[in-house]
Amino acid sequence: MSSNAFIPYRIGLVSPDAELLARLIQSLVRPGVVVDSTTDAREVRGWFAPVPPDLIALDECLERPSAFELAAALQKVSKGRTSLVVLTREVTPVPEGSPFRAALRRDVHARVASDRLLRAAAESRTHEGFDDKEIRAEVEVRGLRGDEGTHYQTLDIAPNAPADAIRRSYDRLSLLLHPDRLRHLRDDNLRDQAAALYDRIQTAYEVLRNGTERARYNRELRGDKPTSSGPFRNAAQASISMEEWASDPAARRALKTAQQALAAGDVTMARTQLQFALSREPGNHSIQQRLTELDAHR
Repeated sequence: MSSNAFIPYRIGLVSPDAELLARLIQSLVRPGVVVDSTTDAREVRGWFAPVPPDLIALDECLERPSAFELAAALQKVSKGRTSLVVLTREVTPVPEGSPFRAALRRDVHARVASDRLLRAAAESRTHEGFDDKEIRAEVEVRGLRGDEGTHYQTLDIAPNAPADAIRRSYDRLSLLLHPDRLRHLRDDNLRDQAAALYDRIQTAYEVLRNGTERARYNRELRGDKPTSSGPFRNAAQASISMEEWASDPAARRALKTAQQALAAGDVTMARTQLQFALSREPGNHSIQQRLTELDAHR
């Protein structure tokens, strides 16, 4: 990750609605994020010394000055270094020439709001190309959010999400992180992190799009007793990470994906990932042994 990742993101919130501020603050505060907030627009100028915030969100309900008037003034103070977002009752396209980068509904779910604000803050901090900005924001926000790594979190959906929501989320993420886009990234570390996330997305989708596999995965999340056994199930539940079997970065990513697939009962995906890992490290005995065990339980 770039050096930006070690500098906390600073986000400012300005609204006369104290309840709205509290809700947004609760969703944003975490390691790596600093939040300033106020109901008094006069306090905002103090946020720019010594370094301006990465992003400021202004409530359209502001009066004297209005959100638009305040944004125009802040744009001059920050010399364009601070991204500005307006919180609205209804989202409408931001008009050309507006000081606002984007509009966000005031009543949107807190987690959705925090993710969008953090992505906008991350994008404002880099001078990379559009693809680089968007991908870096996706990777860094997930790191700040501290996802525990369930398939639902990987696809940014709720556990009760319908099939069409799963497909929409997968389409968006797989398009953003497709290998054809990643190979153009200039940051090797970002490319590796994005590739690992892409692998997780593929595995999550393969499990959740299949009703039977999804039901099995939900049982495992609840801690229900597994309905199957054998070496591949034990491998998925072992305390040691299969990722540690390899030193090659691509092989390690494949082994991590394979272990996740085994946990979900997707032996076909696991076998494919293991075979790829073995192609990267042909003499790896641990990978070869696991493939042999899987083949024996077809």
